[in-house]
Amino acid sequence: MEKNVATKIIQKYLRKGNMAMCMRDVLPHSGLAQEQRDAVAKLVHNVVRWKRWYDYVLGLYMVEKTPDAYVEMAIGKHVDQEKKAEKMARKEMNETEYLATRFSFSTYAAETIKRVNREWLTYLNSEPETHLCVDLSRTSAEQVIDALKKEDLSATQHPQIQSCVITQPGARYSTPVEKGFAIVQDVSSQTIAHLVADLLVGNTKKNGEGRDCEEEENVGRKKMLDYCAGSGGKTIATSFVLKKKFQGIGGEKTGRIDLHAYDINRRKLLALKKRAEQTKTDVHVHMEKPEDTYNLVLVDAPCSDLGAARRNPEAKYVKKEDVERLVDVQKEILGEAEKRVRRGGYLVYCVCTVTPEETDHMVSWVEKQGWGLTVVEPGWGVDGVLTRWPRGKGYRTTPAGGDILFVSVMRKDGQKGGDQKKSGE
Repeated sequence: MEKNVATKIIQKYLRKGNMAMCMRDVLPHSGLAQEQRDAVAKLVHNVVRWKRWYDYVLGLYMVEKTPDAYVEMAIGKHVDQEKKAEKMARKEMNETEYLATRFSFSTYAAETIKRVNREWLTYLNSEPETHLCVDLSRTSAEQVIDALKKEDLSATQHPQIQSCVITQPGARYSTPVEKGFAIVQDVSSQTIAHLVADLLVGNTKKNGEGRDCEEEENVGRKKMLDYCAGSGGKTIATSFVLKKKFQGIGGEKTGRIDLHAYDINRRKLLALKKRAEQTKTDVHVHMEKPEDTYNLVLVDAPCSDLGAARRNPEAKYVKKEDVERLVDVQKEILGEAEKRVRRGGYLVYCVCTVTPEETDHMVSWVEKQGWGLTVVEPGWGVDGVLTRWPRGKGYRTTPAGGDILFVSVMRKDGQKGGDQKKSGE
């Protein structure tokens, strides 16, 4: 039954593309139990993940590229043919084309990854874990793990990030998530939330374990804006971290920090409002572009998604012209976002990709715009879950099992451009 449903989804995908949309069109009406749906989703991901390689093998053996043929490849029915095809590919292709074909990336993506870290070709083809971000101000990771195990879901605490629980896909529908004690979020995204919270609050102990504090009276009321908030994953995770930091020292909700969120997609903002209510997150959702200024603006910009290809395998086939279009969008967003940063405040730029155009080249472009933004050290996390980017303009997230994210922290010096005094400043 699962194979038939997967074949139907692949048939639709081959016509229309957009794997996620194809699954949403078919799975809810499939009559399958949740565990069976998860198995179908895994099968579909594997077809998309390895499609370029499957195309090569099927073409080599002159097999028609039908939905059923792709699914049979994904369930391992042609292992011997794959072994012979690999030998042939090594003989007839140059290195880049071989890597692109065997690891199933676009030639542009394979060349880009090869230049930065060849090991990522393997890593980005691995099965992703399911991670939960736990609101440690309302519960504990241990309590969430116990609740998941009662629902026959394996669960363990992440070894590096205290708020993260590693579990199974079915946890998306678990009691802790439904009751708002946790959200589904990759550990690398949780890493960004911890970094942002640390910049807002000040010096903390390592990896979000709590404030090694002087008096909290020194913090003052601050404001943060998540400028590309989407449905609010990083906003809510940041709220969870802040609430835990301020817990027990007289702070209410997120202490003395106001959270704001904006996205160009109104549908996503409505979803954010619903999630905020479910998780008891106090956030000001802006349906129109905000005009105020903030102590910190987070720009989690639309990108090629290559660093998250384990969860979104379509990203593996990104082309250079796709990235060039995204770069234009990112520059426009950054130009808007920097105006919202107060003097002495931070612009945190984050993308889940590894292309130079979207990472360190973008930060270099920002530095040349005369906005008074200078790259600074993030402070938090550099000893374990953040590793310096090869070209030095930022860091990549490195917690075990997480997506590959690039992040750069820039501070506005208040001397050049972008100094727009607004209410509350």
